[in-house]
Amino acid sequence: MSDTVMVGQTLGHFRITARLGSGGMGTVYRAHDEKLQRTVAIKVVGRETSTTADDRAKIVEEARASSALNHPHICTVYETGEIEGQAYIAMEYVEGRPLSELIPAHGLPLEAVIRYGAQIADALEHAHSHGVVHRDLKTPNVVVGTNGRAKVLDFGLARRVPQNLTEADTRSSDAVAAPGLAGTLPYMPPEVLLGEPGNERSDIWALGVTLFEMSTGELPFKGRNDFELTAGILRSPPQALPAHVPAMVRGVIQRCLAKDPAHRYQRAGEVRAALEAIQSDIAIDVRPARQVSRPVPWRWLAAAAVLMACVVAGIVWSRRERESIWQNAASRGHLTQAMPSDTPIYEPAISPDGKMLSYVAEDANGRVDLFVRQIAGGALVKLTDDAASERGPRFSPDGDRIAFTRQSAEGGPPELRIVPSLGGDPLATISGAGDAAWSPDGRQLAFMRRTAGSGIELTIASIDGSNARGLLQSDSAYPFVRQPAWSPDGRDLAVVRGTGGIAGEIWSVPASGGTPQRLFTDAPEVFADSPVFTPDGFGLIHSSNRGGATNLWIYPLNGGTMIRLTTGPGPDTDPTVTRTGQVAFVNSRWRNVLELHAMDGNGSRTLVSHSPFLWGPAFSSDGTEIAVSRSEVDGSWHIWSVPVSGGTPRRLTATEGGEVYPRYAPDGQSLFFHTWKTPRRIGRVGRQGGRAELLSFGDGNDAFPDVSPDGRLLLITRTEKDAERLYVAPSSGGAARLLTTTPGALGRWSPDGRSVAFSGNRAYSGGIFVVSPEDGRSRRLTESGGWPVWLPDGRRLAYLVARPDGRQEIRSVSIDGTPVPAFVAIRFRGTNHPFAVSPDGKWAATTNSVYVSDEIWLLDASAVK
Repeated sequence: MSDTVMVGQTLGHFRITARLGSGGMGTVYRAHDEKLQRTVAIKVVGRETSTTADDRAKIVEEARASSALNHPHICTVYETGEIEGQAYIAMEYVEGRPLSELIPAHGLPLEAVIRYGAQIADALEHAHSHGVVHRDLKTPNVVVGTNGRAKVLDFGLARRVPQNLTEADTRSSDAVAAPGLAGTLPYMPPEVLLGEPGNERSDIWALGVTLFEMSTGELPFKGRNDFELTAGILRSPPQALPAHVPAMVRGVIQRCLAKDPAHRYQRAGEVRAALEAIQSDIAIDVRPARQVSRPVPWRWLAAAAVLMACVVAGIVWSRRERESIWQNAASRGHLTQAMPSDTPIYEPAISPDGKMLSYVAEDANGRVDLFVRQIAGGALVKLTDDAASERGPRFSPDGDRIAFTRQSAEGGPPELRIVPSLGGDPLATISGAGDAAWSPDGRQLAFMRRTAGSGIELTIASIDGSNARGLLQSDSAYPFVRQPAWSPDGRDLAVVRGTGGIAGEIWSVPASGGTPQRLFTDAPEVFADSPVFTPDGFGLIHSSNRGGATNLWIYPLNGGTMIRLTTGPGPDTDPTVTRTGQVAFVNSRWRNVLELHAMDGNGSRTLVSHSPFLWGPAFSSDGTEIAVSRSEVDGSWHIWSVPVSGGTPRRLTATEGGEVYPRYAPDGQSLFFHTWKTPRRIGRVGRQGGRAELLSFGDGNDAFPDVSPDGRLLLITRTEKDAERLYVAPSSGGAARLLTTTPGALGRWSPDGRSVAFSGNRAYSGGIFVVSPEDGRSRRLTESGGWPVWLPDGRRLAYLVARPDGRQEIRSVSIDGTPVPAFVAIRFRGTNHPFAVSPDGKWAATTNSVYVSDEIWLLDASAVK
């Protein structure tokens, strides 16, 4: 049979009725299916494309695989075959025009770009889920029917290009690929040009090219010949998108066109979800036209004065109304579950218009990535997909951008990134910063940055990091500063200041600079966390355990009574709010465990499981018991004793200030601790419990005791005005003497009492030091890490290090510099997990967190209006 099929001729049971066009794979005809009595399109594969029987068989086999696809935006393959050496493919006939013919010189209207783009992405998602990759997606392979619906042609049928290729006109979407490759050159991604087979991510690149072409009327990469075009795709950025392309669409296109496949969307469904979210915004975002101001005639001034009086009265009424709304939000507000999760999810952010949620989620392998999804439902958009860990997403006031913290898996300082809300290349990156909050006008960010000496500083800067100025520095009284939030009028920032662990107080700092003020005071065992202002300026939503369980509360900024927003067992954390008063938050449930790990790596077992926190275990001198700090549901802390062999834990302490950080005396008859309440005091209690004695070492704020091997002396960490330092004092009380003039904390006596190990600070960045208790001479063993523990041989120290992924691990170091074996591998969740080693060196005791469930909930305060 000839390569040219005549009109009126039959091909099997198909009667050819018209020639529709030709391309690199052959000629397409309209035909009538005499068997099923329907109109079809027949693609007759040209012999110059399928030069051998094997080529023709492969094309037919690929078409047959595509025939399994059944989707409204995919042109259905009905039948494949070969007659007299001529391969043919019978397909659904679509009445319409190729998308390439519909794109005007400057691109399609935005609504059409999004509609067709979402339909094409939906088609790709369906095909990919069935194991079919297109490999030659381009605008000529998309037909828009008379009903306005896009249909993608030729799934799985990448073009085979003849070997005698000459110069291609790269301004046209009909340009062909380089010899030996499959596809069309202007739509081919870098990895395919470098010889890798096409896959789902290469289809997503081609979709990005298609979106670019629909938006601009041009292709993103150009060249006078194939060589220049190929070089541009491999090495150059795409052409700049014109100003009429919105930022969110621009971000979607840029992410599709990432050179590295790992940085693109990983599923076509994510592209569809991103475009549908933009489409939803376009459908309802109708803003009034800007009005031209005119002079106000004098005769209206009197009326304006009357109106102003009414406005003042209205303000008073509005304040009362707002207070009533928030007071009734818990009992009458509409509470719905936005999404459950079977993996840990953290720190949700709701967009200002209430349509989208961004959050970070952890997979089974411990990787943490950033996601966006529509609250109304639909596919997830995965904004990051790499080994780095992401935290703290926050939408910009216009909802077009997201700021988040990224911590590289290779270590180094964190960085603050700003990206389009639906994906794309970073718009700005600020190194050494994290924990961001947007100013109300979207022009500035407040964030935390590390400063010289490993301090933390609340900082304000432009969104590119320029014009930075510090507002509040951490100090010895408050070593931790976190979670800034900007007031709606932009005048103030709320921030959490903490002394360690879960302790937190909410302070207000003027954005212009000035003296910080604590907003409210609770009992010592109560913490306040995660502040966010209500959009009407009425109050400050935050998470607190002041009611027993951890729930959401509002502090009225006019000084009124605290309002409880959520009830139940909690914990309810990480509130975020829309401009209309919807509050999204996480109900996050974890168990805390006390575990024993064999130092030789051969097994572990759980001794205690507890809902609130367990922290800071210590072995008794005979190794039969472990004392641990335990938090109760009301937020108080006490010390409990747990038998190593198993059995019922016993509570040992019950002072008014709470007790943490137990340490057994060498004779095993008593324990030392420090109070949770500040100023901290050192206390002692008998091994069987009972009345505790608070010791006096002067007027210092003293904590973290450690007892010398002979029981006569204590190492204590004293918080002074400018830093924390180590002191030595009699174990029965009395005057303390300074041991380290430089900052230091968490001192531990060596087994022989001749050395003291300590941390540079209470974080995990200060490094490990040893000092002589006699002459005070110290030397540094490690550059980073903290919370040292002597191993029984007295020649090695184990210590904690914060990993780049935000977790924690234990390492060990020799005091004489000799190599040491790796410490037993323990996978901690988060940080702040001090540990202990048994006197015989066989066991490590740790506390850890075990995931139970996470759910994101929405509380709609507007429902009580």
